[in-house]
Formats: sequence, C-alpha cells, structure tokens
Amino acid sequence: LGLITTIPALVLGIVALVDTRRSKGWIRGRSLAVAGMLISVVAGWFTSELHLGLWRFDGWLTNMERAQQQLAAGDIAGGIESYQAAADSDPSYLMAWSTAMLLRSELQARHGQLQPALTGFTEVIAELQPLADVEMRPGLERYMNEIGLLVVAYKFREQLWRALGDHNR
Repeated sequence: LGLITTIPALVLGIVALVDTRRSKGWIRGRSLAVAGMLISVVAGWFTSELHLGLWRFDGWLTNMERAQQQLAAGDIAGGIESYQAAADSDPSYLMAWSTAMLLRSELQARHGQLQPALTGFTEVIAELQPLADVEMRPGLERYMNEIGLLVVAYKFREQLWRALGDHNR
C-alpha cells in the first residue's frame, strides 16, 4: 500500500508546486506541498521496509516448518537443507539465523556429520560472541536470548570436539 499511495502523492505534490509557482502569489501552499511530498516518501519507505521484513520472516518461518515436517517424515537430508535455507533466507535477523544454524548443526551431529556440524557451531559462536562482551554492549539484558544460544553452541561444540578427539580445536 505504501508505494501505491506514495506515487500519487508525489505527482499531486509536484502539480501543487507548479500551480503555486504559476499563480505568482495568488495560490499559496508551497510549504504544504513540499511537506506532503516528504511525508509520502518517508511513509512509502517505512511501509516498504516493513513489508520486506515480514516477507523475509515469512520465508524463514516457512523453511523452519518445512524442516520440521521433513524430519517428522524421516527425511534427514531434506531437514538439514531446509534449516540451511532458513538460515540463508535472512541472515540479518541474528536470532533467526542462529536458531536455524544451531538446529541444522545439531541435526548433522546426531546423524554422524560431525565435521559440518562443528563448522556450523563455530560460525554461530563467531557471530554471537561479540554480544557477550560486556564492554562492547552496555545493555546486555537486551541480548539474553542470543547469549543463551551462544552457550548452547559452546556446549555442542565441546561435545563434538570430544567425539572427534581434541585435535580439531
């Protein structure tokens, strides 16, 4: 809806500016026309960003649900692929990406793919570790979910190191 209303608002704003200029002072409202155009651009940008974010989240959620269905049906390879697709669908959402990567890596580990699982856990740790640095992030309570995932990733990685032998550290 944002772009549908932004374009006519811009066109009407330009028409209003042209009319105020041509009237030589008889028609006023130049500042209102400019303000209307600016508001329509900001509102259009905001709504398009909102829709894009919802679309990305929907893609993540769809892939997560698909992975659960595939796992329930016994399709392990499909489940791993769907978790990877969820992680790739929008890596800007750290919590969503981390969750999908942890589930994928844990599934790989349970089915004997220890080296790929170890790589996945290490990637999650690398992304989440800066959140645990108190000096960098004064509002640490905002990141408690991510730090919980970080702890899970560390525990899984430790288990995999033990399973592979500590030579992979």
